[in-house]
Order: sequence, then structure tokens, then C-alpha cells
Amino acid sequence: MTIPGIATSLGQETIDDMLECLELFGRGEQDALKAKIPQEDYFNNFLGLARNIAPDGEEVNLVGFTTVRQGSVKKVALTSHGDIPLVPTPPDTVTTRDITEGGQTVVRGILKEADSRNKNREKIHIIDPEGTSHEIIVPPGMMSDIVKPLWKSEVVIVGVQKRRVIHLTEIRPVQGR
Repeated sequence: MTIPGIATSLGQETIDDMLECLELFGRGEQDALKAKIPQEDYFNNFLGLARNIAPDGEEVNLVGFTTVRQGSVKKVALTSHGDIPLVPTPPDTVTTRDITEGGQTVVRGILKEADSRNKNREKIHIIDPEGTSHEIIVPPGMMSDIVKPLWKSEVVIVGVQKRRVIHLTEIRPVQGR
């Protein structure tokens, strides 16, 4: 879709913005990425999606994107989950629940229940191998794009414990499942 008098289309601009953000993510430039995506919900959603498409370093070592605009080639390569130190990468060796340095809580289990009735307080329940249910509050914007595809999967979550619930900062599937 091109509008006369405008050099690039909305689609091209969107792709270029996405690639710029992925490049910042891959280089671990958190401040620059936050400046590009200042809304916290969108920033967290982007990080979750970027971590999902980034290589795991075991089966996949590189994910690349290439665009060509009027003969000019732009390449973006992700070689890791990005170096943005928001939370420690949760190990797959977590069996049930661990408390890490800095007050982070790591839980491993099956994503069995999700409740999005209250948009300001969406939550999920992870059932650990012992059958204990852990209530996790999901940040706005993460439920549909990041959490929903993991339904009924074994996952590892990282969050911050506040009273009796955990506030999610990262969720990912257990490798090899």
C-alpha cells in the first residue's frame, strides 16, 4: 500500500521499526529500546515476543531478518535472547519453586488455568509436579500474545512474590517438551 507523495508505505515503516527494535534487543540496549517503546505494556509484550523468536542457543543459534529497500539491504541477526537484564533466564532444571537472588521467584509446572475477566488483573495458575497451584498475576498485554500460546504446556515462570501471589516478569516453555 503506497500513498502518492510518501516514500515508504505503512507496512514498510512497521517492518523497519520492528527490525530496529529487534536489533536493539539483540544488542541488549535496554534504554534505547525503552525510548523507542515507552509504554510499559507494549515494552513488556515486545520483550516477551522477542524472547520467543530469539534462538535458544542449543537447537537454533541464529535468527535473521533481511529487508531490501530500493537496492539497499538491511540485515538483523539475533544470536541470543538479548542481553536485557530484566530477569535472570530461568533454568530448565527448576523442579518446582525456587527463590533466586534479588527476590525473584521461579516456578515450573503446567499452565492449567487462565482468567482474563478483569483486564487490570489477569491471572494464571501453574500446577507444579506436587499438585500445588501457584497464582500468577500477568502484566497487561502479555496474556494473548505470550501466555495463551503456552496453554497446557510445561512452563518455567519468573516473577516477584508479593503477598500470596507472584507477579509475572517472564514465562517460557520448558525445552524439549
